[in-house]
Amino acid sequence: MEQPVRRRRRKKKNYTGLIVAILAIMLAALVVVMVMVGKPEQGQDSGASGKPSSSSGAADNSQDTSESTETSESTETTETTETTETTETTETTETTETTEETTVQGNALSQIAQAQVGKAYRYGGAGPDDFDASGFVYYCCKVAQVTAPRLVDEQAAFGAEVSRENVIPGDILVFWTEGYPGEAAYCGIYVGDNKFVYCSSSKGGVVENTLDNTYMEEHLLAVRRYN
Repeated sequence: MEQPVRRRRRKKKNYTGLIVAILAIMLAALVVVMVMVGKPEQGQDSGASGKPSSSSGAADNSQDTSESTETSESTETTETTETTETTETTETTETTETTEETTVQGNALSQIAQAQVGKAYRYGGAGPDDFDASGFVYYCCKVAQVTAPRLVDEQAAFGAEVSRENVIPGDILVFWTEGYPGEAAYCGIYVGDNKFVYCSSSKGGVVENTLDNTYMEEHLLAVRRYN
């Protein structure tokens, strides 16, 4: 008796694992694509959002620096102006005080010189009763408490030189004589109104003269101012 032939059942293949693996690969690939696509946009967003912030900070810093510089320059300008004004005021005050002091001394000196008119000439005399040319100037300055040298050459070079137009009472007038141009021969004291006082050997004593005299005007060598 023949045995029945057994048919082998074919086993069904299981594709589930393969499908899962494929899906996993596709998902991974999708994630990678999304990440790659997202990076430039993120970089652009980051750059776009970062730049204005940096620019804004730079602008703020620039503005702060500008304002600080302007404030500093304004302060320096104000201080410079105040210093200049103070210096000018000080110089003006000192000039005024010096002028007033010179005027007071000059007026005193001119009054003392006028008080000697009529006193006699004596060679080597230096007051109080008689004088020579340089002794007269020396004596008047001493009484007026104005420093002055004794000899004519020294008196002609002493103090500060003053222009003829700016002569004031108390200034020393230096004269030369015929035959000695440019050399100091004697000095007188200016007393105002174009007049001066000096001690003359030819006139025998202390006299007053005027610069309106052509001879005296032409022989005026210099004007000196003693302090």
